[in-house]
Amino acid sequence: VLPPYFYILFYKRSPTDEYTLYSPYQDGPVRLVTTLENMNDQTKSIDIIRKSMGDEIARTTLSLIPNEPVNLAEYTPSLASDVMLSNIRGLADNPITLQKMNERRMNEQVTTRLLVGAEQTELQTAVFRGQDHRSTVHYLLRFREPEATLIGATGKDQPGYKLMLETTVVTAAGKPVYRDQSSLNEVLSADQAGGARHQFFAAAGRLPLVPGKYKLLVTLTNQLNHAAYRQQQDIAVPEPSGIGLELSSLVAFSSTPPASDEEGHLPFDVSGIRFDPIGIGSATIRQGEPLRVFTQVWSDLPGDGARAGRKLNFRYSYGSLSGGNTETEVDAVDEEAFDTSGSLLTGKKLATDHLLPGNYRLVVSAGEEGGERHAYASLNFQVAPSNMPAGLWIAQDPGLAQLAGYGQDDYKRGLSAVAQANSAEAAKWFGLAVDAVPPYEQGVPRLVSVLAQQQKYTELAHLAHRFGTSRPLDEKTVVLLARGTAQSGDIKLATQILESALSWQPPTAEMYSALADFYRASGDNARAAEFEARAKTL
Repeated sequence: VLPPYFYILFYKRSPTDEYTLYSPYQDGPVRLVTTLENMNDQTKSIDIIRKSMGDEIARTTLSLIPNEPVNLAEYTPSLASDVMLSNIRGLADNPITLQKMNERRMNEQVTTRLLVGAEQTELQTAVFRGQDHRSTVHYLLRFREPEATLIGATGKDQPGYKLMLETTVVTAAGKPVYRDQSSLNEVLSADQAGGARHQFFAAAGRLPLVPGKYKLLVTLTNQLNHAAYRQQQDIAVPEPSGIGLELSSLVAFSSTPPASDEEGHLPFDVSGIRFDPIGIGSATIRQGEPLRVFTQVWSDLPGDGARAGRKLNFRYSYGSLSGGNTETEVDAVDEEAFDTSGSLLTGKKLATDHLLPGNYRLVVSAGEEGGERHAYASLNFQVAPSNMPAGLWIAQDPGLAQLAGYGQDDYKRGLSAVAQANSAEAAKWFGLAVDAVPPYEQGVPRLVSVLAQQQKYTELAHLAHRFGTSRPLDEKTVVLLARGTAQSGDIKLATQILESALSWQPPTAEMYSALADFYRASGDNARAAEFEARAKTL
């Protein structure tokens, strides 16, 4: 018997050998590390693999079974993976396996990908805040050098790219939050393809999240050659209150003029403005090209006139990392420009035509005029010769532009609040998802579950009037919704919810038992006895 999900890992014992199956117990991580740094030590080998390829690959070297506990701090493999491998080796001669293979041969589909070293890419992230304190992480999975293999022949021998972007979010403690997957596909003209092969590339994404600490794992797969690039990063989404004054990460953007976009569903849509980024915290520009940057300022001062007449001063200081002169430019912004959520978007274009090729650093400080509150952010930038590649061409999920309302984003914030064990925030965001225009109805089961845990029966009854009898819901949600409605005092509606559900889904013992309780509460003991008897048959 094989587990429902498992990994298979192939490796070469030496450059001249054929690929062979890897065994966590028989081989161990030391077989997978070619550098001498591991000193033939299994635990050191785990650490090297972990730093180079990430936690997921490191745990695979200890167990091929995804749900089996492992200890990444030391080499303690179990025999379960070897038992599974032994079963796999015997499958070829198993009569049942042969029969199933013959039956399913027409449905065979095999997918592969080669995970490339982490040194080829970098993950850059920035947190921005929208209306009503809606926090979103925006990111770039950015290549350090131009990568011509991303461009190839697509379906009709036209040049283009076919990429799969997968993002997994977990809490700092490792609890799953949610996983996004999107296809980044486009057909290019010959001129576009030629230019893209010599430019830096980045995949862009956005992750709605509530305040807290998280780990991101981002994987980009080139479906033309099956090469995959993976990066992970720890991030912190700050609380909207108690921050004093704070700056987001500095983002450098291209010469493409920022565009107004009130929908704000695409990566780097910030405060109703869409930017074309070239780097977060670091960027490359050509000699003579200005450096354009923006940042979002956060303040926890109230927005009810407390900022009237106040100024916020910005100092932009930049110079060579190797020392030398530093140049400074100063701007002043009225604090009344902050929105009601305490956010302010500001940017600057800095002349760099006098800078020689090299590495530089920009430091931005923000301080209140006559006040004590200050905030800082920095960006490293490289000035490249005019004949060297610079800038970015960016791929992002085109489907994001089709989102209507904030429902799906708020649903994801609700999922992150659940993972952070914050039920009050979860109820808030799931409620906003359900109340969006149009409503994001996938949030209904989640909202029902959270409200039931909080024993908020009035809110459950309100949901029951909206969704209880008109839309199919799963059995667990139906029962929770009906029982919560009954607790609010509306036995009649609770009964209708379950009877309606029985018209579109098979009955369960829990549904019949709940109906028996409702009929007994309404005085119909005969019907109560009937449904009790039905429950016992299931």
